[in-house]
Amino acid sequence: MSRSYVRDLMSLLGDCDYYYYHKNDKKLLADIDHLQTVSEMIDADIVIDTWIGQYHYKGMDAKERVKNRSSFLGCNFPHYYAVMSQAYDDLGLRRAIKSIDYYIPDIAYEKFYINNIKEFFCVHAGLSVIVGRSSGPYSFSITRKNVQDKKFVCICNVQKDAWMLGGQIDVRWTNNSSVKYLLSMLSSVISECGHR
Repeated sequence: MSRSYVRDLMSLLGDCDYYYYHKNDKKLLADIDHLQTVSEMIDADIVIDTWIGQYHYKGMDAKERVKNRSSFLGCNFPHYYAVMSQAYDDLGLRRAIKSIDYYIPDIAYEKFYINNIKEFFCVHAGLSVIVGRSSGPYSFSITRKNVQDKKFVCICNVQKDAWMLGGQIDVRWTNNSSVKYLLSMLSSVISECGHR
């Protein structure tokens, strides 16, 4: 979710050294020029926390986090926009934040080795439905290109975590995970796409 915000903040903050701390593969953000990834926290003039729970859980220990999780607004795009709006405000950049749709992630796939994935999609051409739980893999499929031409089916406990994007995305949400129901729902969505 942070990719577009990182690009935007780098543009707004100007010519600096930029580091992104995470424990995932260093190539994860390879499409963001002039960004170095690090696996250890470093001292820096400005540190921007991109974790979605940063304000809600601030100062809470593990027990308090569990106790307060029901009031957490969820891991979803509108909540992340609110969190990042606060980060922009903290940096004195409140007026510089763009509309929420500007931050729909956009990935420069040519910067990654994706030949095997391309081959898979060429064999399975015409795929137009993305199905998943509101988890990492599903979240990462929410990109500008996919939002424009795919239908999404999200299976999660609460609708606010289904990445609705204010109606900009064709997403069907359910919290019913029975096999019979899901097969019927998926069959209906696939039929709408003209596939049988």
